[in-house]
Amino acid sequence: MEELSKALAFFGEDSKATTSEAFFGIFAEFMSKFERALSDLQAGEGPRSSGMASPLAW
Repeated sequence: MEELSKALAFFGEDSKATTSEAFFGIFAEFMSKFERALSDLQAGEGPRSSGMASPLAW
C-alpha cells in the first residue's frame, strides 16, 4: 500500500480519501476515451474533417 500512497501523492490525490479502484478507474477511463478519439481521428471523424479550425489558428 505504500507504493499506492506514493502514486496517489504524485498525482495530487488524497491517499486517505481515494481508493485504488477510483484511482485506477481514472486511468481506465482516460485510456478508453483516448482510444476512442484516436479511432475517430483515424476514421476521419476528427475536428479537422468537420470544418473546425485548429485552436492554433485562432
